[in-house]
Amino acid sequence: MKISLQVGTHEAHRIFFSWNQFWGTTRITVDDHTVFKSGISLNSPARVVGKDETATGWKVRVPCALTRDGLGHFLPYPFFGDYLDIQLVQRWEVQVGDREQHVVVVEKEREHLFAGIRPQKYCVFVDGALVKRYRGY
Repeated sequence: MKISLQVGTHEAHRIFFSWNQFWGTTRITVDDHTVFKSGISLNSPARVVGKDETATGWKVRVPCALTRDGLGHFLPYPFFGDYLDIQLVQRWEVQVGDREQHVVVVEKEREHLFAGIRPQKYCVFVDGALVKRYRGY
């Protein structure tokens, strides 16, 4: 997915966002200068949460060997273990401008199932206001 937009009236800036769905790489440039670049990511952002904790994304049961206490491999899987909180929304925030400052936020929402082969949803916000919605690879 490639998104390009112009921000500002007196002090205009051109912002370019690129996300590669195959490799999971991200690049954000402001006026042809790279301000953010991530490497290859083949997994979704996630964190381990307990059974009673509230998930911010999609809560999935994980094998006990992956638990926080490190003793999970001694416990039977169906009865004990932690959960994996898979983040469904990734968020990138960039502040641009000197005299005329703006905050640009790009949010990418992934699908629950088969996210690697389905189009993603993107929302672009400038100073908290939704500017554009995209859907694609």
